[in-house]
Amino acid sequence: MFDRESTVESRESRVESRWGQARQGGGQSNVLLGVIAMLLCLSGCSEARSFSQAEADKWVRQCGGRLLADAAEFYVSIPTDMPREQVLLRTQAFLAAESSILTLALKEDDDGRPVGLELREAFWNNIVAPESVKMQWRNDTMLLVKQVLVATGIEVPGSWSSASAAPLRANLGDAFTSVVGQRLSPPWTARLRVLQPGFPPKQLFSWPPAQ
Repeated sequence: MFDRESTVESRESRVESRWGQARQGGGQSNVLLGVIAMLLCLSGCSEARSFSQAEADKWVRQCGGRLLADAAEFYVSIPTDMPREQVLLRTQAFLAAESSILTLALKEDDDGRPVGLELREAFWNNIVAPESVKMQWRNDTMLLVKQVLVATGIEVPGSWSSASAAPLRANLGDAFTSVVGQRLSPPWTARLRVLQPGFPPKQLFSWPPAQ
């Protein structure tokens, strides 16, 4: 029988090791492929089990906090003069690494390239809690994911007035007007770092969810 906490801890430590290699080595494609292959294997080895409401609440909060911390580290690791190709590879490595988080899964395009994060249904479908509670957790988590992807420059929001752009909007202040209306091709992290050298403080994000 697997112990969920030790399994997740071991999985995250291995992904962290590969993510560190990607950061130090400029995000080479072979490192990225290694990360993705490892994650696919690990996702298949995870134990199927149910989570009580208290357990799920703990994991939702811890995983959201982990995503914010990792995003801040990723963001400041991108130099303002990094070529777009390297930014793209580093972004893909970051997304692959974050899919090791219990609540999240990797979102890929038709060619199997990492393009975002989505909910890990194997976790969410096994929560024993009222549907209204589960739906609120899901909505809160996806809003956080969207806010993180926009604040890192990995995604451009459909509307700059949306909730997903709120942390970036608040952090940029007056400089935000220079972004609105521009044609931005994500990931635009290196370019964004000129306007926003540091990642937005965590209090600007819609997290943690209300009790």
